[in-house]
Amino acid sequence: MPEKTREELEQELQDLRDRLSVAEETLQAIRQGEVDALVVSGPEGDQIFTLQSADEPYRLFVEQMQEGAATVTSDGMLLYCNRRLAELLQRNLETVIGSNFKQYLNPAERPLFQALLQQDTGKCSQREFCLIARDQTEIPIALSINKLTIENVIIHCLIITDLTEYKRQKKIVAAEKLARSIFEQVADAIVVCDQRGIIIRTSMATQELCGKNPILQPFDQVFLLIFCSSDIREDNNRIYSAFPTSGHPFSIATILNGETFQGVEVVFGREDGQEFHLLLSGRALLNSKNQIQGCVVTLTNITSRKQSEKALQESQERFRRAVLYSPIPIMLHAEDGEVLQINQAWTELTGYTHQDIPAIADWTQKAYGTRQALVRATIDQLYGFNQPIGEGEYTIITRNGSTRIWDFYSAPLGKLNDGRRMVISTALDVTLRKQAELELQQAKSRFPTQAWELRQGN
Repeated sequence: MPEKTREELEQELQDLRDRLSVAEETLQAIRQGEVDALVVSGPEGDQIFTLQSADEPYRLFVEQMQEGAATVTSDGMLLYCNRRLAELLQRNLETVIGSNFKQYLNPAERPLFQALLQQDTGKCSQREFCLIARDQTEIPIALSINKLTIENVIIHCLIITDLTEYKRQKKIVAAEKLARSIFEQVADAIVVCDQRGIIIRTSMATQELCGKNPILQPFDQVFLLIFCSSDIREDNNRIYSAFPTSGHPFSIATILNGETFQGVEVVFGREDGQEFHLLLSGRALLNSKNQIQGCVVTLTNITSRKQSEKALQESQERFRRAVLYSPIPIMLHAEDGEVLQINQAWTELTGYTHQDIPAIADWTQKAYGTRQALVRATIDQLYGFNQPIGEGEYTIITRNGSTRIWDFYSAPLGKLNDGRRMVISTALDVTLRKQAELELQQAKSRFPTQAWELRQGN
């Protein structure tokens, strides 16, 4: 092999140096991430080998994350976004990139977004916004904005979190809190039982009613309820009156078997001896398969009402007896002409019973004869007065045909439950007084004649 000349050796050395320089530049480019692939020539032709850089896992993470991610310019133009943001907007990824992010916000919120892009606090900004999807659906989001500077270019990184489910859960929690608050503070005793009739939840009023903590206790042991009268039961959207008689005990099993009760009056005898009158309402709780999972019972305390009703009934009874046994004649009558009641004195003096005179028309016909129309007109005026009035003396015809003289007084008693005005009329029987006055007048008229006769005799 002939020896190479000096010139040839120097040329070969220079070629080696050039190749080394190219190799070092290639390695440097690879190290700095400036090379995405290599083309290698081989026996089978050129082959391309792609290089996986260190930031590849981060790219995959951003693309597959459940939050939307984007980079925007200072005026909001989208330089990049992942597929999740495109899905939220219901648009193709290609159409979103290059558009302005502000166009996807509620118009009222766009100035705030622009202000966040322009502020320079050096911190990540977070606000809630509302995205407008392609179908005009409003999507509540939490938007995080972070400002970055890359090669003297300012960009903003956005992280968009869908708050739809969070908002829904928040509403459910708020509704549950409201329902719990109402349940606990409602004035009526509300009891929820499981399938076995065990109390699992109650309102605050329930514990006050039973005087102890009833949770996890059998309903029938805590509340010994007795039906106090025949009442109304609701079943299968029908109301009927097939009900246990007074004194029959109530059992929670009836509701757990599908019975429904609405406003049934019961008596509850507490362990300390106190007695309460309650209105019982109850209905079974069904699951999605219409299977009974328990029941809810409402107990409304009407003890005070019953006491007031009893006092009113006693007062009404005293008034009725006072009218019935009063020594002076009394009649109660309504503006439509119905005679509501007459007392014993009225019957004893006139001979007429309530059956004989059920209406004012009957009374005026029997007692006044040909004067009935005039008297009836006077009575009709009584319903318009708001204070007692003396009507004066009237001659009445009794059942046996005799006459009596009554001095009438009437007064308004307000309205009946049906709205009719009611009047009480009383009478003083002045028959004997009138007879005595007449006899006295007759005696006075005879006195001058008798005196003259006596003087003539002397």
